[in-house]
Amino acid sequence: MITKKIQSLFVVLVILVSMGSFVLADAEQEAILNNQLGELQISSELLNQEFILLFAEYDNLGATEDVLNGLYDLEISLNEEINILNAYLTLADELQLEDLIYSFKILIGDNETEGSNTYNYDKIVQFLELHDADHDGIDVETDNCEVYNPAQLDSDNDGVGNACDNCVETANENQADFDNDGVGNVCDNCMLTANPEQENADEDGQGDVCDFDSDNDGILNDVDNCPLIFNADQLDSDNDGVGNACEVEEPEACDPATVENGAVSEFPECAITCNTGFNLSETNTCDADGNTPDTPDTPETTYDTLKDKYQEYDDDYDYYKKKYENAVDDNDEDDIEKYEDKLDELDDDLKDLDNNIEDEIDDLEKVDPIDEDLVEDFEDLEDDVEKLREKINDIFDTDSSSSNADSSANNLFNHTPYPEVEDPAVIVDTLNMPGDNVGGVTDNGTSWNEVRQIAWLVAGIIIFLAVILFLLGLLFTKN
Repeated sequence: MITKKIQSLFVVLVILVSMGSFVLADAEQEAILNNQLGELQISSELLNQEFILLFAEYDNLGATEDVLNGLYDLEISLNEEINILNAYLTLADELQLEDLIYSFKILIGDNETEGSNTYNYDKIVQFLELHDADHDGIDVETDNCEVYNPAQLDSDNDGVGNACDNCVETANENQADFDNDGVGNVCDNCMLTANPEQENADEDGQGDVCDFDSDNDGILNDVDNCPLIFNADQLDSDNDGVGNACEVEEPEACDPATVENGAVSEFPECAITCNTGFNLSETNTCDADGNTPDTPDTPETTYDTLKDKYQEYDDDYDYYKKKYENAVDDNDEDDIEKYEDKLDELDDDLKDLDNNIEDEIDDLEKVDPIDEDLVEDFEDLEDDVEKLREKINDIFDTDSSSSNADSSANNLFNHTPYPEVEDPAVIVDTLNMPGDNVGGVTDNGTSWNEVRQIAWLVAGIIIFLAVILFLLGLLFTKN
């Protein structure tokens, strides 16, 4: 009889220990959620204040570049804040913590609750779509092109930016294009016949597709045995239907053994002076093989080339960054991956560019006297390249921080890192509430780590007593 009572008591003790463990775990999770709620309430208020300030600046100054870029940054911060809040809301719902569920929903809000994260986010999206749909930081009222073009280049000064001008070098404000080939009428060499490539073999101003005598030799293309090369005599020695003018034989090699230095080569396409060993003289326009050599680059021309390449990469960065941010906002996984790859490739290109600049600097420092101004120009360009690479890395670091925040919300044991955004968007640092800590706290400031340690100690003692009672039960059973 005694044995059965002891065994029953053992079972009861084990059940109590198990229930106590679950209760302690839930209580700890609730404390951590309360702690995070406090921080999110403060960060949401800071984001709301930034929202109010930016729209106040818009009311005073209009949709300036600073306002638009500030709203883009704030849009990203609000989107990440809402994602974090939704993650914690899901956990609160799983734990059936009604007060916390209500508090998180209030912070998330909706598009009708003024001042809430969702309301502010939706209003920014609508505002930017109305004022800057191409995301280049230029208000639609002054933007010279509906395509992303922050530089606002307009070579012909016709009010239409190069990025969408169908005649970049010739002013044509109305952008008329009768044949819809993407080339405006004022610069189209075949205005009524589509020819986007603008081929014009005889360079007579009339495109090949609408030029019935492309080589201007008086013979119409349909019967010309060499339609793209002038041959009014239409000679065809081998009667194969192809005029002699179109049957160019390969030139003989320029043989240094037979052509003395200074003698004129027999090349039909390039009369040059052959030099011993096929070396070029400064006055030659072709090498001994009849090819036009590349003009050697000077340090100055190399700098200009590298500078242009950097500017091209900088424009690519602006474009990829906006596309990537839009993909993140839309949660478009395909585009996110696509523009992550684009930015990664751009970083590799910038690394190569940086190496080229370093090589040029090394070469310049070996020359006596050293061109200090040119070296400084290269060093400034190198700094610009490194800063651009840092911007790319910042994008990936911010994305990584956001992913870590979601992971932290799921396990509730790590503090959530808030997104780092460029000014003027709000940066929220870790907040320590009075009497609170990251691991969860009691109202009087006692750490939940201490409570947990005490609880597990008590549970261990109870389990130890239960084991003793169980052994006593076995002993009495044998007797």
